[in-house]
Amino acid sequence: MCLNLQPFQTTTSRIQAAQEIREQQHRLRCAVKTTVVIISAYLACNLINFILYILETFRRTWIIESNGAFQPFYVIISDLGSNLFVFSSTIRIFIYYKYNAEIKKLIKDIWVVNYIIKQAQPPKTDILLKTEKVDV
Repeated sequence: MCLNLQPFQTTTSRIQAAQEIREQQHRLRCAVKTTVVIISAYLACNLINFILYILETFRRTWIIESNGAFQPFYVIISDLGSNLFVFSSTIRIFIYYKYNAEIKKLIKDIWVVNYIIKQAQPPKTDILLKTEKVDV
């Protein structure tokens, strides 16, 4: 008695191959989104530094007073540019958290983060009894 299982195996392997392709496409989409968001944040936050560079290179008289001190607007904009640079570096972890499932899992596995997430969630309430449920 010989059963012909080849069509079943072929169908199963096709389903598995299609699933792997969908997973790869999803990972690729997430990687592209991550890259676009990180580059956009970097460019947006460093635009001020680029403008300051142009002023320092081509219009030095606009940023330096007659006594040799810097103009107040230059100092303020320079500090803003530095803070935006730090901000763009800081938000990367949140961008990776949003678009990368592996990094999201690793971050959630940290016990401190896990505790904070649980504390931030509202307590579960039973609509019928109007009481709070306690997780055991």
